Amino acid sequence: MKKTLIFALLTTVIAAGVFAQADNFTDAKKAIMNGKYAEGLPYFRGEFSKNPKDWQSAYYLSIAYCGLGQYDDMMAPCEAVIKYSDNKTCVAYTYTRIGLYNEHVKQNYNKALKAYNAAVDSDPNYGYSYFLRGALYYEMAIEEMEEKNVLDSNNVRLKLSKVGNSKLKNAIKDLQQSIKIDPIYPAYIRLALIHFTTGNFEESERTIEKAFLLKGEIPDEAYCTLLDTYIIQEKYSEAAKLLVNLIENNDD
Repeated sequence: MKKTLIFALLTTVIAAGVFAQADNFTDAKKAIMNGKYAEGLPYFRGEFSKNPKDWQSAYYLSIAYCGLGQYDDMMAPCEAVIKYSDNKTCVAYTYTRIGLYNEHVKQNYNKALKAYNAAVDSDPNYGYSYFLRGALYYEMAIEEMEEKNVLDSNNVRLKLSKVGNSKLKNAIKDLQQSIKIDPIYPAYIRLALIHFTTGNFEESERTIEKAFLLKGEIPDEAYCTLLDTYIIQEKYSEAAKLLVNLIENNDD
C-alpha cells in the first residue's frame, strides 16, 4: 500500500495566504469542516486555552492542527477529547488521527496499532478504525515478508512460506468488518492486495470487482489492482480492455 494514499486520509496541504478569522463556534466549525483550518483555528485555540475540559473546542482544534500539519500541537487537544468527551465516535476518530500520526509521521507501527485498537474499543461501529488497523496489519506483514525475502518479483509470497500469516489474517478480519460497516474502495483494494500477495488471484479479482459496484468515481488504484490480477493470471484480453478504460478514465 502506498503511504501517500493512506496519509491523504489524515491531512490536506494548505496554501499560505491571507485569511479571515472566525469569531464564533458555528463559523469556526464550518471553516474547519470546509478545510479552511487557519480560519477556524484561532477561535478554538482561544476557547481551549480558557477551558481545557471543553472537548468540543479541543476536537475541532485538533482537526485544524492536523490539517495544517502541526502534529505536535495536535496531541494536547486530542488527549482532552479522549479524556472528557462523551461522544464515542469523536473519541474513535481522534484515536485514528493519533494512529495515523504515529504510523506515517513518526513511523512507529506499535504506537499506531495501539491507537487503532483504542479507536475500535471506543466505538466498535466506526468502520474507519477497522480499515486503518487492517491496512496497518497488511503493511506490517509486507515488511516482515520483505525482511525474510519471501516475496517474488510480483510481490507474491513464495508458496511454501507462512511468513506474515498472523498479521494477514488480522488484516483480512479487520478489512471485512470495515466493509461490513461502511463499504469503501480502499478497504476492498487492501483486501484484494492481501489475496494477491498470498497467491489467491481469483479471490483478489472477485474482491476488486465488488468494489466496482460501489457508487462514485472509481479510483485508479482499483483499476491497477485488477489489472495486476488479470496479467498474472494471463487474462490478457481482459487486461487490455481494462487498460483502455483506465486510460479513458484519466483523460476525463
